Amino acid sequence: MRVGLVAELFLAVMCGTVLGEDADHAKVDQVFAAYNPANSPGCAVGVIRNGRFVYRKGYGMGSIELGVPLSPSSVFYMGSVSKQFTAASVVLAAEQGYLSLDDDVRKYIPELPD
Repeated sequence: MRVGLVAELFLAVMCGTVLGEDADHAKVDQVFAAYNPANSPGCAVGVIRNGRFVYRKGYGMGSIELGVPLSPSSVFYMGSVSKQFTAASVVLAAEQGYLSLDDDVRKYIPELPD
């Protein structure tokens, strides 16, 4: 999967330009249509707004060898891939005034040790 496309969609969703309260599913399906063939690896998408899923869907296959399609409940082992999405989320939250990059992390996660 092209990382640029995923990052573009992720940032658009975070900014609220793709999914509103009505969750424009057709736009998301259009973006991921290229990843939905039954004979290729795919991806799963989940968008949460106000603590609730407003959209979730699997595209393509989780295992081509076993013929297992992806679904919203598919499990992924993200490892280091998730760091850039976390960083992008933090920067967007800072730009929108939800936090300051100069704040001590314990302001938001007080249980962290010094």
